[in-house]
Amino acid sequence: MQKEKKSTRSILHTLLSLAVLLAVLAGGVGLLAIKGALNSYIDETPEGLYTLSEDFLRTTESITDEIKITFCADPDALLSNQLTRYVYIMAKEIERRMPNVQVVTCDVENDPTAVQQFRTTSASAIKWNHVIVSTGGERPRYRLYTASRFWNYDQTGKTLYAFDGEYRMATAFLSLTAQNAPVAYFTVGHGEKVYDPDSPESADSLSAAAFYELLQDAGLQVSSLNLDTDPIPADCALLILNGPTTDYPTEEYLHLEKTGPIEKIDRYLDGVGSLMVFKDPAVSLPVLEEYLTEWGIAYGSGEYIRAGAQDGESFPASYPTEKDMSYALFSDVLSLSTPPRVSFRNTGTLASAWEDGTRYLSTGASVFTSPLFRSPDNSTVRNEAGEVLARGARPVAMITRLTYREDARDYYSYVLAAASTSLIESETLGNTAYANYDILFSLVRTMSARNAYADDALGGLNINTEKYGGKALVSDAIKAEDTTRYDKEQKKDVVVYHGLTEGMKIFYTVLLCLFPLAVAVAGVAVHLRRKNR
Repeated sequence: MQKEKKSTRSILHTLLSLAVLLAVLAGGVGLLAIKGALNSYIDETPEGLYTLSEDFLRTTESITDEIKITFCADPDALLSNQLTRYVYIMAKEIERRMPNVQVVTCDVENDPTAVQQFRTTSASAIKWNHVIVSTGGERPRYRLYTASRFWNYDQTGKTLYAFDGEYRMATAFLSLTAQNAPVAYFTVGHGEKVYDPDSPESADSLSAAAFYELLQDAGLQVSSLNLDTDPIPADCALLILNGPTTDYPTEEYLHLEKTGPIEKIDRYLDGVGSLMVFKDPAVSLPVLEEYLTEWGIAYGSGEYIRAGAQDGESFPASYPTEKDMSYALFSDVLSLSTPPRVSFRNTGTLASAWEDGTRYLSTGASVFTSPLFRSPDNSTVRNEAGEVLARGARPVAMITRLTYREDARDYYSYVLAAASTSLIESETLGNTAYANYDILFSLVRTMSARNAYADDALGGLNINTEKYGGKALVSDAIKAEDTTRYDKEQKKDVVVYHGLTEGMKIFYTVLLCLFPLAVAVAGVAVHLRRKNR
């Protein structure tokens, strides 16, 4: 009987132990599921990296549009990476606090078509660490960021000093849902080619239709503007002069007490503005051309490019070289083994109006000009009579960028000039054999980018901490060598962010040891009690 009792007790103990282990396991899984569903993270970072600030909620409280935040990897991968982890948890917290925000994940490495509509060009690739903020239906407006864009680094580019996530996210929300969305304005009144929705079958509308749709695809509204009579609106993100046939007068020419078109353009570009000029080589516009030389771009007078067997035959232009400032604009395309070509025809020539392509202004701003596209090496430059003036490649499109710094941020103004209107004509933009659409789309996105939306309190436009914007990390107490380590696989230093203070490390050590210690003490007590019975 004694043996039977011991045997029965042993079985009961075993079953009880198994039941306790299963209960603990089920409880842990259940708590983990509840935690994930409710996004119930406990913010133990001194900077409050996991907690939305009242400034963010106040800045975005008026937004009612449906917004989707798409992460391009599964949650486990996002949470295991030090950069994406904070962005993902912040997004989940925004989703919890804002019913109009939805957070979704997809695995672009296994299903790249899941984010096909957000690719900026057919050559670009969306990677696992990209974050896409979008709104809208069939033609969504969106902003595409890498996870690193939500952080600020020091000058070495290795050490994190602030989490700028709230500003980046608020800026994306406000810019995507703004009622006064950025607008691309076509100038009128000087013979320009403009798409007219009321007359879609006209020659000018057919020529400009594809570019009109491209601008809309890039998230811009499109309108027209007469510089002779109207000011340039504050919502103008891109000003387009498409094939003008008559010149733009100045104040001196007008002899009137009003601002002339050139002065309006100049004042617009002195702020954060961008200008695109597409001019037929057969048209002479002395005033506009003289003004563009102030931006480092000089049109060739009476010069025509011939790169084929006949005058006016289309030719594939070559991209900039690594020494050109504009090379970075086409990094996605130029990384391909066989980059697609951009088509030009009926093209004149351009040249830099400055010797080295660079000027530094007294205000601390700098201006760089660079060839955007060149004619083939076997092309010839001819005059109107067909006589050969020169041989070899010549710039057929150029771009100038003005950079100035204010409140610890860089701001840009761009001027793009092409010696032909063919670059944006429907005939070439609609031809998939060329990369005109992809290239123009990328350029429009770059030149029309405006991020002056988020509130100053979020640290984006204003320095709201002693040195930096955003949520400054408490890394001042950590030595520089403690924030990086050498990764043997990548063969370079990588950032290691130590997010817990010493006090929290001690707390977690005690917490992790507490349960095993309690079990051990209970086990010893039961063993001694049974032994002494």
